[in-house]
Amino acid sequence: MKILVFSDSHRFVDPMKRVLRLVRDSVSMVVHLGDGYYDALQLAEDYPGLPFHLVAGNCDHGDWEDINTFHVAGKKFIMVHGHMQHVKSGFLRLSTLADEMEADVCLFGHTHVPTLFYWGTTLMMNPGTIGSRRGQPTYGVIEMRDDGCALPSIVSIGENGFSLVDAWTTPVM
Repeated sequence: MKILVFSDSHRFVDPMKRVLRLVRDSVSMVVHLGDGYYDALQLAEDYPGLPFHLVAGNCDHGDWEDINTFHVAGKKFIMVHGHMQHVKSGFLRLSTLADEMEADVCLFGHTHVPTLFYWGTTLMMNPGTIGSRRGQPTYGVIEMRDDGCALPSIVSIGENGFSLVDAWTTPVM
């Protein structure tokens, strides 16, 4: 199962549509980590058979969840935007939340910086920003195997196509 991870689209829906046009047949789920909640709702309308999981960010105005959880291949995922955990100042609050919620995977955004690392036993991913006004837009992909192992990657969208920013070739978890 492949999970497509977007964050911080900031009203730039076209890059997400471009990605989905190319990978729709190989993706089982889409996650949007906030600052573009309406963008994600619009995208979900275009792909009604595809499950979407969303959280609100600091630029989203409405009464939406700012923490969401789901399970894939026996692993618990938590997703937040990251502003409430002050991720621009470090990952201590975020990692504490992940520990408290017993998460196997923690997805977050807010910083616009693609990030992929382990904190203890928790896989942490920030896909960067799909709605970049400066630099190249990025997004994440997590391929979950049936045995519960993950192959995470972060992809950049450039003028000449797509390129890997970071990828783990050895399954983790």
